[in-house]
Amino acid sequence: SAKKAHFTERIQLDINTADTTAFKQLRGIGSTFANRIVRYRTQLGGFCRVEQLLEVYHFPVETYQQIKVSRIYFTQKPFQINKI
Repeated sequence: SAKKAHFTERIQLDINTADTTAFKQLRGIGSTFANRIVRYRTQLGGFCRVEQLLEVYHFPVETYQQIKVSRIYFTQKPFQINKI
């Protein structure tokens, strides 16, 4: 099993492409939250902001505070609003 990232350890993670295994590398993220994050991302069609992790069902603010020191980022997905 992979070792969890410590507070000072920085890992790169694209929250729009990471799978559950990648999310579990983050401190405080186990199988349950990894699955919830991926499921929520699928429902949204992708994250626009890293802070949207806090919108995941019962995602603890404390966990977000712990992992935000990691290099968490997202790829921008083009939105086609009002396409005619």
